[in-house]
Amino acid sequence: PPLVTPSDERRLVLYTSLLLPWANGQATLLGKKKPTSLVRYAVSESLKQRVKDAENVMLLHEAADRFAKLLNNRQRDSLPASSSSSPGAGSTMGVGSDSGSPTSSSAPSSPLAEAAASLSAASTMSRRAEAGLALRLAGPLWRAGVLVAIVNDITDSLPSPPPNAEDANESDDEDPLEAGLPTISDMAQLSSEMRASALFAALVKWMDEEGLLGSTVSIHKAVVGNPGMAAWEMVPVFDGNMVRDWVLPSLPKGPAMRDVMEAQILWQMDHRDVYAAVAELQLQQRAAALEGRSVRSAEQRAPANQVEELCCSYLRSRFPEFAQPANGTGPAGDAGAEAGARPKGKARKVTKEKVP
Repeated sequence: PPLVTPSDERRLVLYTSLLLPWANGQATLLGKKKPTSLVRYAVSESLKQRVKDAENVMLLHEAADRFAKLLNNRQRDSLPASSSSSPGAGSTMGVGSDSGSPTSSSAPSSPLAEAAASLSAASTMSRRAEAGLALRLAGPLWRAGVLVAIVNDITDSLPSPPPNAEDANESDDEDPLEAGLPTISDMAQLSSEMRASALFAALVKWMDEEGLLGSTVSIHKAVVGNPGMAAWEMVPVFDGNMVRDWVLPSLPKGPAMRDVMEAQILWQMDHRDVYAAVAELQLQQRAAALEGRSVRSAEQRAPANQVEELCCSYLRSRFPEFAQPANGTGPAGDAGAEAGARPKGKARKVTKEKVP
């Protein structure tokens, strides 16, 4: 979603919170065959707001739900301050933890290579990847998504009113000295607000420590020259042309390309060391683009750095059926394939010159 002003963001939070009970509701309008979203109809038709506002409200409903599920997952582990140390889950293997204990019995040759190896064996999506995908969904509106999740958590935890609520409201004989004291319901609401705010604040702190928020929360990261990169700003290491040219030369067009791009994003989000290395590489690429230069030549058909080398190895192991060229002459992207392709190009060029 595009950047919005604080006033627009506040308005979206209010609309989204107001429409929480109808977040998943649908209805078929008169004269229509397909059902429509109640939220979309309420925002665009009843409230007469822009269609983009209706889309953002629906987006915030989904983002808030993802943040809530992520918080529930972290509550099961008592809100760890740093990444999990379970290699099988594809998480951060204790990198950056405060314990200072080694993460394996033997010293790794490269933390980045070890992280990439652990991700290749992962069978389920890690909590860190779930957080990254939730942030990519919300984008610059992630704060609004967290606020809506807090509101939803508070309303769900409030006690239901007693059956004789109307009789309880009759306070003709109430002592004036006790009229200003908070009721049990008021105290329960205050407790719910404090609990929800504290839990989601811990969630935001954890995502910031993992580097998924870039410098949007910790401004000092940009001041000291290490801004990082927010999850919604990161792009796949290889674009579609590079994937089909030499990473996975047998990859067909269609849904398979989407699967490869999603696999790259998950690989980048899943481990702190991999994420930091990719962020540093893409920040360098942005700086080079502003200066009118490129970090790799257009003719280069091989990994130009360790990040690309590890990502290429991961994709070929993840999609082995597309790793070999169509003619099956050898591994994709190697020096032999590149060298073997050049004479064919020259031969075609000479043939064209000889034709009158």
